[in-house]
This record gives sequence, C-alpha cells and structure tokens, in this order.
Amino acid sequence: MSEDYPNKDLSGVGVVYKFFELFEAMTDTDITVPINEYRDLVALGMISDVMKMYSLENRYICKYGLSHINNIFFRTLVKKQCYSLFGIGEDKWTDSYYSNGELTQLKVAFYITPLINALIRVGSPIEKERLFEAFVTPNKNVPSTKRGEKGKEETISTQSARNCTNAKSRQTKERDKAAELLDIQISNNCLDTNKILVLSADDLDVSNTLTGLCAMNVAAKYKKPVLLGRLSPDGKEIKGSIRSFDNSPLPNLKDFLQESGLMNFVEGHQGAAGFGIPANNVDKLVEYANEKLKDVNFNEGYYEADFVVQGNCSYLS
Repeated sequence: MSEDYPNKDLSGVGVVYKFFELFEAMTDTDITVPINEYRDLVALGMISDVMKMYSLENRYICKYGLSHINNIFFRTLVKKQCYSLFGIGEDKWTDSYYSNGELTQLKVAFYITPLINALIRVGSPIEKERLFEAFVTPNKNVPSTKRGEKGKEETISTQSARNCTNAKSRQTKERDKAAELLDIQISNNCLDTNKILVLSADDLDVSNTLTGLCAMNVAAKYKKPVLLGRLSPDGKEIKGSIRSFDNSPLPNLKDFLQESGLMNFVEGHQGAAGFGIPANNVDKLVEYANEKLKDVNFNEGYYEADFVVQGNCSYLS
C-alpha cells in the first residue's frame, strides 16, 4: 500500500515473499533455507494468479524461479508434463530444461497451473490435503493408490502429480458435458440474440466450483458476456459467476452490471466475478443490456483458427 514501493502487481504469494525477505534481513539467526530458494513457488503463484509482468521485479522473480526449481513436487509436475512442455518423453528428461530457460511463464500457465487448479476444483478432500503436503514434504511415503499396487508405498509428490492429471481429465469431461447442455439451453431459448447471456446451471451435473470455468468457455465461444448461476432454494435469487472474454468491447462488465441497479451484488474482477440477482430481475437485466449495448457488435473482428502454419508456407501463396 506504500507510495514508496513501486511494484503494485504482486499477488498474495509475492507479498508473503517480500515479508520473509525482510524478516531474513532483520534476523541474526541462521536461516535453514534462504528465502530466495522459494522463488520457484513465488513464480508459480504469480503466474497462476495471472499477475501483470510489466514490473522488473515480477519478471525477475519469474525468470529466476523458473530456471531454479527447487521444490520437488513442482519438479515432479514439470516432469509429468514434459511431453506437453518440451515434446520429450520422461525417459529423456534432464534438469537442463530448467537451467536453459525453456520453462516459460506461458508454458507454466497452460500446462502446470491447470493441473493444480483442477484438483482444487474437483478433487476429494484427502487429495487436496495431499496436494498441500506434496509441496511441503514431497518425499513423504504414503500408501500407493495406483492401480495394481495395493499394499505398496509411493512418495506423496508422485501420488499427487497423478491425482492432478486424473482430476484434470475429470474436470474436462464435466466441462464438455456442461458445454453441450448450455449450447442446447441457448439454442432452445434463442438466447444468442441477446447482448449478454444469462444462463441457468441448475440442470448441469457439475459442482459449484466449475461454474466459473463453464461460464468462461461459453463466453469464449459466443464472444458475449455470460452470467451463469443457480436458483436459491427459496426461488428468490440467482447466484453464480460472470465471465467476459479477451478483447471484449465491454471491458468493464462488473461496472456495467452494478450500474444497472438490478443486481444484489457483483464482487470480483471486471471480467470474472461472483454475482447475485433477484430472480424476477433477470428479464429486466437482459432488456437493459439489449438497449444499452444495441450498437455494440461483440463478434466484430473475431474469427476462429484451428491450426497454425508458417507465414511462408507454400500452399498459402
């Protein structure tokens, strides 16, 4: 909060890191593990929180952290994803892939963060607890849960990495099933003619933790702001998640909804937040948005690309 500190783009993990950095400098006792040894986890946290990387401090932490991965569980996740990350099998993995800078922020965001995120969203309580333990005590032995290895033991980092990939698969199946049902809901009710999509998650067989993810997929597909929620038990309020999409002509979606005067609350970021609206205000909100945004073309300038080729490819000429 200080005006004297220029970097305002640290997430919570960055603030904790700065606290211990100062604590380390002010204490006279020997520190068992220097705080700089944790820059790998600070980088993982800031990348996963999608923090801005304009500041030199954030860029340095990430560059250093991703080339000096000390946390064994983090290493285990990277090795498990080495084909997606580097195009190699686990048998050809070497630590040089850290030190030579090949593990980039973008790769972590696409192939490491989603594994952790998926387990937190759809994993069992014991799987979540072991995920936490894996970061702290990665070499701890636990009863194996791998098929065909009953009665054996494995490290908690190995087990948690497998749990993460399994959770990601379950999450993808749930998300894709929900996407089909939402497409039917939009089509049957001709909702795609509206400027914003207000959808019901009551008939989706997915957990509440996936509401935001499902809303994000719909927003990306239809290129329109999405409100996806569930009706309260008393039938008076709909609560859920709002999601926008990249380069939306309505960047301040949260403000737009709040200014309508029809919401109970909208809390979070401009394009990703939680919301509550009286059930009898939904039609009024749709009418309000259709009128206010009548001159906005959400699909203008967008096209889908399902392949990438070199610009000098012969069959493009």
